[in-house]
Amino acid sequence: MKTPGAGTRVETMSDVPTQGSAHREWGRALKAATTVSLAVATALAVLCGEASATPLNYSQIRYNQVRMKQIHNAMQTEEPIPDMLLYHAVRSFEFDIHNRKGCGDHGELKGDWWLYHSGDCASEGSSHTAETLSDALKEVQTFHLQNPLHEVLTIYIDQHDDFEPDRTPGDLDKAIDRFFPFDPLSAKSHTFTPYHLYWSGRSDVFPTGSPTCPCATLQACVDGTYTVAKHGSCQWPLLSQLRGKVIFVLTGGNDHAHEYTDSGRSWKHRRAFATYDHTSVTSRSAWDPTGHLVNDLGYDRFSWELFFNQDRGDTSQKADCQSFPEDCGQTMPQILNGKHMISRSFGSGANHGETNAWAKEDWHKQVDNGVQIIGTDDVNQVAYPWASTNTPHGFPFDCSYTPKADCRTKREKLGARMFFHLEVGSGDIDTGSDTDSFAFAEGYDPKDHFYSVEVLVPSSWTNDWAKGCVMARRNRYPHSPYFAVCRTANSESIQIQYRLAQGTDSDGGDADNLDAVVKTVSLGGYHDNGIPIEGIAFIRIRSRSGSRVFSADASRDGVDWHQVAGPIQFSAPLKHKGIAVTSHGQPHQLWRFDQYKRGTCTGGPASCSSGVQIDPGPDFWLIHGDARPTHHTGCHVGCTFKSPGHSAWFLHYGRGWGP
Repeated sequence: MKTPGAGTRVETMSDVPTQGSAHREWGRALKAATTVSLAVATALAVLCGEASATPLNYSQIRYNQVRMKQIHNAMQTEEPIPDMLLYHAVRSFEFDIHNRKGCGDHGELKGDWWLYHSGDCASEGSSHTAETLSDALKEVQTFHLQNPLHEVLTIYIDQHDDFEPDRTPGDLDKAIDRFFPFDPLSAKSHTFTPYHLYWSGRSDVFPTGSPTCPCATLQACVDGTYTVAKHGSCQWPLLSQLRGKVIFVLTGGNDHAHEYTDSGRSWKHRRAFATYDHTSVTSRSAWDPTGHLVNDLGYDRFSWELFFNQDRGDTSQKADCQSFPEDCGQTMPQILNGKHMISRSFGSGANHGETNAWAKEDWHKQVDNGVQIIGTDDVNQVAYPWASTNTPHGFPFDCSYTPKADCRTKREKLGARMFFHLEVGSGDIDTGSDTDSFAFAEGYDPKDHFYSVEVLVPSSWTNDWAKGCVMARRNRYPHSPYFAVCRTANSESIQIQYRLAQGTDSDGGDADNLDAVVKTVSLGGYHDNGIPIEGIAFIRIRSRSGSRVFSADASRDGVDWHQVAGPIQFSAPLKHKGIAVTSHGQPHQLWRFDQYKRGTCTGGPASCSSGVQIDPGPDFWLIHGDARPTHHTGCHVGCTFKSPGHSAWFLHYGRGWGP
């Protein structure tokens, strides 16, 4: 039967669903990687909908007008989810879900899914960035709640198995609602769903300043069936309208998309957009006079499909000019772009088992072929500088995807908080050493306060033992007594280090009780670790007895804290408190920090106040060996200085994401 065209809608409000329960080198590389040739940009002019010679600024750019990097198989990367979000500036992920694990005694989950890629034991049993879908959504939720003005997140859920009892389409929507509550009014909803887009312009759903789009199908709401000049609501939302929102897309095969949407009957009330797998598409389907479908390649085959999935090896295929003259010589993404649909490819990257040269060439092919969401296995932009869409300032999208649009100087408005970076060249703070070499952003504080921070690290392609710490010291000399809790830059667990007396060897090691910190949040019957202990990003020190007794805590979300060390007692107070960073002898190590807070506690970890965010400056120190510490003061927004006693030791501090 032919897909219905646009017409008058008959829905009433009874159809409304109920509310559900980098270094500067790196910066230069990123800037180069986000530059698209003028020829390619001009070829994509159709993306603007109604092209204009006037340059577009951020407030005019829509969701379908930017390219974004997506992490393919994001549950099996070396980099934990918080680091992908805040260190590597990624805003799109793919998580593969399974009903069960066939290797070992894992059991089944009620209302939840296991995360892994393939069905072999090595894949099922390996360490994952999250073990269950709930654990992955929890990690994303932490970022979402603490950064309420983040750019839109796009999360693909790759369904490997059929829906079944206890894992139904409704259960998947409930799992999404648990972490990202839905509301019929878009302004109150954490997700942006097919329902919101379908009612674009409606004042009690998604007001746009224009009358409600009269589209009768989801595709007709954006594909140009209704001209924007006359129907301003018939287009994708602006990026600014989607700040703080999450878009979900279900993929994994045509049968699963049909299951999820009940063959197109329930798409309007689903939390995710459904996508099918394609090798090619055309501008329209075709039927013979008797109503028989003679061309099933049309993008309009399923009128509720807006996101189109394609293997990266197929994106170079071009439409045959004789068979499809309207699409002559265009790739599938280019055809989709012309209809304002969203194209996505998957499987690119050196971590997919290919060489760097091949991966770089393949990434540029995806760009040239017009792909909007490029699913890659390559997270780290130091190792793979071509595989990026973010700007040197951390804005996550490449706006050159659309002609006359430029976001290269744009910064992401994450919300009312302090985000900063420290780049350092130094030695280290080592257990068993009587001398420290590090950079210290500190303040004098004799009172009993807690200091907490989220430490963001590259988690790959760097030294395992470089450290980002919260520290208290008696003085600023390299042999001083101190207490610190640290996150390492790569694959080690949270570290506790301290020196009890001036000039003695330091002590410490792995923090305790970390399994409690990473315990799953799944309610489906699994009770073990939900994320790897290397993924713990929040650390905190607490003091009592006039800054003479210290304990350390860790958390996966900055809210639920667990004690992981202490109490450790010192003979004299440690009054210099702040953030310490090292590079472990590397020429430089870039650290990023969020949620730096100070507050009070009356007892254990649960007794602490929420705290207030604080500035790491204005006093910064370089401390190393037996040399006199180097002091730099008055640094409020950004500064760089070196140690006169050791030319290789330096510290750079700056507000925001990039150096």
